[in-house]
Amino acid sequence: MGATTASTSRPKCAAHVAALGLAALGLASLFQACGGTAGAPSGELDGGAEIAVPDGDSAGSDAAGSDTAIDAGADTEIGAEVDAAPPDDGGADALDTTPAPDGDAADAADLPDEVVEAPRTTKTACATDADCALGCAAAATCADGKCQWSGIDGCIIDDAKAGDSACVDTGSVLASSGCLYCNPQHSPRSWTGVLVSEGFEQGLGAFAQVSADGDPDAVWAATEVRSGSGLHSLHFGVVGGATYASGGRSAGRALSQPVPVPEGVATELRFLVWLDTEETKGFDFLRAFIILDSGEEMTLWHSDSIGGTTRGEFLPVSAALPPFVSETLRLGFEFDTIDDLINGFEGAYVDQVTLTTGCCVGPADCQDDNPCTVDLCPVAGQICNHAAIAGCCNLDSECSDGDSCTLDACSGFGGDCTFTPLPGCCHGPADCNDGDPCTEDVCGSDGGTCSHKPLCCKDDDGCDDSDDCTTEQCVEGQCLFEYTCCLSASDCNDFQSCTNDQCIGGECVHTPADIPGCCVPTVLNQPFDLGAPDGWTFSPATSGVGWQVATLSEALSA
Repeated sequence: MGATTASTSRPKCAAHVAALGLAALGLASLFQACGGTAGAPSGELDGGAEIAVPDGDSAGSDAAGSDTAIDAGADTEIGAEVDAAPPDDGGADALDTTPAPDGDAADAADLPDEVVEAPRTTKTACATDADCALGCAAAATCADGKCQWSGIDGCIIDDAKAGDSACVDTGSVLASSGCLYCNPQHSPRSWTGVLVSEGFEQGLGAFAQVSADGDPDAVWAATEVRSGSGLHSLHFGVVGGATYASGGRSAGRALSQPVPVPEGVATELRFLVWLDTEETKGFDFLRAFIILDSGEEMTLWHSDSIGGTTRGEFLPVSAALPPFVSETLRLGFEFDTIDDLINGFEGAYVDQVTLTTGCCVGPADCQDDNPCTVDLCPVAGQICNHAAIAGCCNLDSECSDGDSCTLDACSGFGGDCTFTPLPGCCHGPADCNDGDPCTEDVCGSDGGTCSHKPLCCKDDDGCDDSDDCTTEQCVEGQCLFEYTCCLSASDCNDFQSCTNDQCIGGECVHTPADIPGCCVPTVLNQPFDLGAPDGWTFSPATSGVGWQVATLSEALSA
């Protein structure tokens, strides 16, 4: 039995409930008339409501109870749009006042007490703990006139201009921004564009799950030996050793915990890497990857792309995530030598790992640790801008002048591009003119080298062009050259259907073809090292001269 109430209107309302047979629609209306709540509690976040980025306008409120946009202001915080409480629809005046049959009024005592849900929105300022109650917080306290919460399910976002605080579900995207979302693992009290952010200053941090997939002595661990920023980084190698040589295959992974993914928002991985490895493609590699809810793995970056070394510097890496569908993901780093050979190198260091939508609330969200960019947050709730610094480079591959006759190089991390001319390099014959009418000036190809063939002579020796593929003749004071090397297999056609014709190193090579109807000659190979072989016969020597099997010393003495 529910508790009775001292209100004189309760029996009358109960009579109406009985008269209506406790129909669901009538019951909801009667509860509202009797002081109850129909529908969601006041302040509960409307799942379809838009959450606005501050644009400097004042927050408005509709007297009729329509949606209220909460504006944090461009110089404060980003707020959430919520639904205001529904208006009173007339109270008892809307009820049927026909008397109920005798005896029904007594049934009012059987009605249960109302269940009042905690609101999804409240004022940030408070006088008592009760003022701070929110349905997404396990505990709420009022301290120094301001609400504080703990045990938050999702996020609680403040709207400083409106003076409100509202619950937001994990993964919810700020609609007017399109790239900020609720990620309680990173920032339970504000919008953010960050999925993962780790600098390893407190140990493994977000990458606490490590595994050794090869020799157990080689693992991922936080270290002070090297760092790209701060004092620590994540390193793969033999703990306490100077390399990743463990005596066997060295392999291991470092994984983050599952993090919520904002639906339909592009994401990017950024980190710093330092590498000293074997530099053989496919061996001793580092890769960054993600694991989706389905268990599918996607590689985001591989060290083969930079040749397995960063030349003693921390290199900034960025990689856009491919399209995928998953409520959460795990970010990971993997190092694998594949074998137990040539593993005496320092290994891999990873630092300043950030997985982000690229969206910013302030300038700090746009720091990419790349000395070749100027990082800006245009407006809170928009994508960061990373403007490239002209002429700045981190890798040789970032330097190109389009000239095949220069060596393009980067002076170092955050350095300058240099373009050094290659001696003897040419683009065409004009680059090879030596001013001698008795030479033919030749440029083999664009980016090739010059050669000068003699044209005038007294004898054949005066026509030597130092080319093994030509024969030279001096005829009436002029050099004549005949090219004798092949350039392709077509130059080697011997018109024999049972041979494969090849041009190898400028020389024609003809090998038997394995074609039905063609025979392959059997070549005899008999070194006679074990004396006269079986099946061999020797005719008697005549006057001491004849065939025999002899050792080297016997042959020399003879």
